[in-house]
Amino acid sequence: MQHLKKHYSYLLTILFLVPLALGCGGESDEATGKSKYSIKKSDNDTSDTVAQISTGEDNTQQQSTAIDNGTSDTSNTGSSSTDPNDVEKTITTLRDAPAEGTTQQEQTRNYLKNQQLLVREADKLLSIETASTEQKLLAAAVKFEGLTALAIGKVPNADAARQRFVQELITDSDNELVDAGKLYAFNISIDQRLTSAKDPAEMAKHLKDITQESIDWIEGSQDNADVFQNLQRVALILNQLQESELAQELFNEIGEGFKESSNTDVARQAKMILEQAVVFKVQLGDKLSVYFTEESDESRAEMLKSVEQLLTFDDRDVFIFQESIQLATTLIEQGHNSEATKVLELLEEAYPSYDDEAVFTQMKRELGTLRKRNSLPGQEWTLAANTLNGETFDWAQLKGKVVVVDFWATWCAPCLAAMPHMEQVYEQFKSKDVVFVGFSMDIDRNQLDNFLANRQLKWPVIVDPVTAEDPWKIPAALECGINSIPCMVIIGKDGKIIKHLQNSSILALELRKILDAETKPDSAENPSQTNANETPDESTGDSAFIPARFLPLLSVYAQAENETPAQQNPYLAPKGLSAIELVDYLFDMQEKPKAIRFRPGFMEAVADAADRLLATKASDKFHTIAVRLKLDILHEQASYGNDNASELLSNAVKAHSDDDRESITRVLEFYQKEAFVIGLDDVELDTVPEALDETYSYLKNAKLSDRHLRMASATVHVINRFDDANYREEQFKRFGELFVESSNKELASYGRKLSKPKGTTASALVGKTAEFSGLTALGGNLNWEAYKGKVVVVDFWATWCGPCRREMPKLKAIYDRLPRDVFDVIGINLDKDQEALARYVDANAIQWENIITEDAQNYAKQFSVAGIPTMMVIGPDGKIAAVAHQVQQLEETIKKLARTVLDEQK
Repeated sequence: MQHLKKHYSYLLTILFLVPLALGCGGESDEATGKSKYSIKKSDNDTSDTVAQISTGEDNTQQQSTAIDNGTSDTSNTGSSSTDPNDVEKTITTLRDAPAEGTTQQEQTRNYLKNQQLLVREADKLLSIETASTEQKLLAAAVKFEGLTALAIGKVPNADAARQRFVQELITDSDNELVDAGKLYAFNISIDQRLTSAKDPAEMAKHLKDITQESIDWIEGSQDNADVFQNLQRVALILNQLQESELAQELFNEIGEGFKESSNTDVARQAKMILEQAVVFKVQLGDKLSVYFTEESDESRAEMLKSVEQLLTFDDRDVFIFQESIQLATTLIEQGHNSEATKVLELLEEAYPSYDDEAVFTQMKRELGTLRKRNSLPGQEWTLAANTLNGETFDWAQLKGKVVVVDFWATWCAPCLAAMPHMEQVYEQFKSKDVVFVGFSMDIDRNQLDNFLANRQLKWPVIVDPVTAEDPWKIPAALECGINSIPCMVIIGKDGKIIKHLQNSSILALELRKILDAETKPDSAENPSQTNANETPDESTGDSAFIPARFLPLLSVYAQAENETPAQQNPYLAPKGLSAIELVDYLFDMQEKPKAIRFRPGFMEAVADAADRLLATKASDKFHTIAVRLKLDILHEQASYGNDNASELLSNAVKAHSDDDRESITRVLEFYQKEAFVIGLDDVELDTVPEALDETYSYLKNAKLSDRHLRMASATVHVINRFDDANYREEQFKRFGELFVESSNKELASYGRKLSKPKGTTASALVGKTAEFSGLTALGGNLNWEAYKGKVVVVDFWATWCGPCRREMPKLKAIYDRLPRDVFDVIGINLDKDQEALARYVDANAIQWENIITEDAQNYAKQFSVAGIPTMMVIGPDGKIAAVAHQVQQLEETIKKLARTVLDEQK
């Protein structure tokens, strides 16, 4: 749906259309109760409005000196023409120009130079008598945006020049320019109020006033795109400030007020706002998550009911279509084809036509592609293909093997980035009747030949017999439902299609599932051999596989894996930001995906911005945001085993504990409670029951989410200190029933395990024979034969479990001390997030195998594992010798059994 997304820009991008401005301070008129900042489009008397904005001298020469500093590139001085069309073209060119530079400081400097040029060109266009009103409105917007950027950049007199310019617009003879001036004045007044509030009561009044004033702007402005975009900006600011009720009220008013606009784009974006509210209301994402977790008839019905509610919404438009398409795509990816079929049928009924023919054509294409993709499983593979020599490719020769058909192209950067991983998977499975075939979607065959001349693949490459100018219209793409690459089609040994995959990172897991289902191999690979096969040659790196001319494409995707903290942290917020700009920066960083949030320097940059915001004379609201987002990022990193983050988190909580502001006290409460629970490991046991009751009362009244995972695991670890099995069972049940209600599926699943009656106690397991197999994080199957005759610790754990991570170094010390033919470890990892496991294993150099996914969950059920970590020592005779939750409780057993093995080896 990228075409539709480009056609109708996503709502959040409007934050960048009107940059946040620096405030100059202000106060309310206590005598009248009316906001001193109130600026309305309908005001006829402009004198009051003008007076509300402080005056200043415009000194363009000083701006030039401050920005240029003798280093300006005078080759780009703007247009010398007085033709308004030429000046408009110059402005468009300058606005589209990227900020060049090798460092953040250099890019900022060049950006400000460009803004200065834009301001000059805008002045020129405004002064040309023959310029149309539309051109003058463009010039006014460009000048206001440029002066705002210069003011944020602390250029001398830029803010005064901006305010003077707004006054000139408000007193202009052109009513449309007057309206634009009032709109800009309204923006300035918002920022003044948000940065000047002295206490929560004043901030609350300002926010309520701003909301009402924004609603007042709607009447008579239905066709004004600038007003529409600015009001959305206000609603987003309210939402960022956690004023969700005011934000929802304003969003709803905007949607209803602009949905009948004669401006087509405005009307559709207004409808999109109303659509988003419906998506939120029917809880589609939550229902899908529950269905994937439980896969019950009830959860299936609830999920489909949400889809039906969504697709029967009267004002459904492109956004709901996009959400439904994404849902269907996800269902297909996860193998829920019958449910995907139902969603696609509902989509076709909901969108029988559309008023924009181009958009409707794209909708039909998307639906057709997904229908085709969804119909693939179970079909005979009959795709026509040629070898690079022009001969017909014979698929029959591959019967009896599992075939991975990899659709790729030389112009596809993600395809190139995935090649080293694909080769690792190929090496791992090539001896197991699995073959790979590369299907190139290159239209330019010469480019394909040149690529393969420099980069030989380990599998054959084929092409479509039919050529086309558009790669998405070749028969192969149409027959396989392909609208993006890389993607893979897996064919079974019977020649029938098993699955369509978009994500190469899970290819090994899918192949293992297929092989386990089709046949039971006599023996799996030795774990140590698998390890070696899956480790790339560090001396060359991934880029050694790719010809030099293709490296620029690959570098975009590879740099995240190779980057290290730079001397200048690339994530740091620019210097000189105002309080409100720092708030915007912090919320923007909060929205980044995990792949970015865990990069070196990210956490430090967020903490730095929060500290800078706390150092300003901003409102309590802004300071609370700073504390909350700083502690959030530190806690997230600490929860995944970052010891430095744990220490910083502890220090930050202590540093703010003396702050008596109620809003900050509420933020700190969670972290103080968590620290309290973690500390229960070190207190006298007779004081723990009361502490557990206190913890239960707190959690019972909390809205449990993913951030409570660490506290939950610490609570269970404390419960495991008790020898009384009945007391443990009672505590597991009551806390488990709390965790089950969590919106986080991992915590809810943990709760279900805790609350279920335990079939076997730990003491009852001792003396029983135990064997393990299953899918490992490396994609292979655990070879239990390789562990027989050794002392083996089987560790049930998860990356989100603080006690598990605390025990890990102790377990690793034993692993490193004893020889491998005497002692080994097998992890039973209960993470649902395999990326989290991969990050932890890499960061902590964990060398032993980890059983994952359903196999790990099944072993947790089989051995009635409630709390983690739970560790079993299995002796050389294959029997369980001890079970405990701490390494120190197992050390004597391990030493005794290890001596036995060593004596037998002599």
